[in-house]
Amino acid sequence: IDGASASFNVHLPDATVYPGRVLAIRSSGGGTLLLDSTLFSQTINGSSTYSVTTGTSVMIQSTGTEWITISK
Repeated sequence: IDGASASFNVHLPDATVYPGRVLAIRSSGGGTLLLDSTLFSQTINGSSTYSVTTGTSVMIQSTGTEWITISK
């Protein structure tokens, strides 16, 4: 996922459907990406959201029950 324009929310898929799945997210443009795991009542490192600011990236992985960051 590459957010190359304005800020927006990214709703993550259900972690229970994709155990082990790794997602690479980068904000290369004009705003912050807000990763949101609330659609399926899950968390990212224990929180419901995670911000990826302009010029940064993150890799997250499904544990089968939630999402965790594995690289920043």
